[in-house]
Amino acid sequence: MCSMTYGDIMEQLKTQRVYVEFIDMAQVSLDEKPDDGMRGQLLSIQNSEYNDEETPPELHVWFDLSGFEAHNKTVAKRDWYDENDCPTLTWLESKYYPKDGKIDFYISDSRATVFNLIDFGCECCIGDEPVLDDSGVSVFVDENGKLSVFVGEAEEPAATGHVAWCPQCGRVFPVPKRQDA
Repeated sequence: MCSMTYGDIMEQLKTQRVYVEFIDMAQVSLDEKPDDGMRGQLLSIQNSEYNDEETPPELHVWFDLSGFEAHNKTVAKRDWYDENDCPTLTWLESKYYPKDGKIDFYISDSRATVFNLIDFGCECCIGDEPVLDDSGVSVFVDENGKLSVFVGEAEEPAATGHVAWCPQCGRVFPVPKRQDA
């Protein structure tokens, strides 16, 4: 988590989206949890209602993994058992993965680091690779969130626009300045 504290992250959540990569989920005593390397959006972080004077403070955290399934499938471990009692499923394929992709859990020691904040940027949102390439339509997003739609082999986009975040990695783009005519 670099030099940021959970308190710093709580403050950051008030003004912007926060994205994480899970790095040490063994510290979370829960069976249904992300694998190390999976990513998600941190929705909320709060001091637990169960804190007492004798133990390190516990945190309650909420995440949305729904925008990161493509990435998360690439790092998911096959450690969930199928109907034949063989570990062939990932958590994402199990009946325990939430349909909406939203999870919450407790971090029992607020000094523990179970995720890192991630800095965004993928091959798609720097304009090098299409975010969509299907049936002769290619869609690109540049580093500022400018959306360009190309049809066939055209050199000029058929349509342009702006996106709030990259559909591949979740990188948040600044809102473009309005240019009055």
